Amino acid sequence: VLSAINFIFAQVMVEGAMEIGYGKDEMLYAGANYPQSGGHTLQSPVELDIIADDEEDASEETDESAEGTDEAELRGAAREAQLIAERLKEIKAGNTLVFDSSAGAYRPFQWRDAVVLMRSVKGTANEMLEVLRRNDIPAYASVDAGYFQEQEIRVMLALLTLLDNARQDIPLAAVMLSPIGGFTPKELAELRQAAMEEDLYTALHRAGNKESGLPQELSGHAARFAERLSGWRVLSRAGTDLAALSGYGLL
Repeated sequence: VLSAINFIFAQVMVEGAMEIGYGKDEMLYAGANYPQSGGHTLQSPVELDIIADDEEDASEETDESAEGTDEAELRGAAREAQLIAERLKEIKAGNTLVFDSSAGAYRPFQWRDAVVLMRSVKGTANEMLEVLRRNDIPAYASVDAGYFQEQEIRVMLALLTLLDNARQDIPLAAVMLSPIGGFTPKELAELRQAAMEEDLYTALHRAGNKESGLPQELSGHAARFAERLSGWRVLSRAGTDLAALSGYGLL
């Protein structure tokens, strides 16, 4: 990346046109030393991908590797995000190795090794996140504003709300539908229908009983989650350390 930046800047940043030169003193130099690897790495020339965004090209373009995503319908940032998602999946599927400085050795590429740099995150970061997550790529955006509106943060705030008062349907539903609870919308509807006159917290506990009449798998899931939630509420009042929270499956 630094070599590509130096190559371009040295040609466009000249004193006559830009009032500043870009020579050896201004160039960027890599400080890290990466040893050679016997496996496949990302050490290669910089890629430049150009997306044709006119409607004619978009309507004719097909991509069988998009796993059900109709790229012809994608426009702007969403189309760019889909290309990024496909490239990341290629890197991961290709047994690519990256150098782990903390371990001092190469290891297989993980999603956390990738970063998408954007000129501006306003109005486009959420669209990028949506496309990446739709491709089963976990992602979050580092932005100066809107931090508490991020999906993961809102789920954790909902969980903290439940630790104070679990009889709140909306926060409880949000946590149950998140990876923390692992319920599907259909399962949540079945739990609610089993106790229409009660709040969701009561419905959850009733679903955990063998006499609930619900499928055994759903009943067991509800019982396990209710037990975890009760344990977290006890810990929140007693005070504990991170090791204890890990033992209760929260961390």
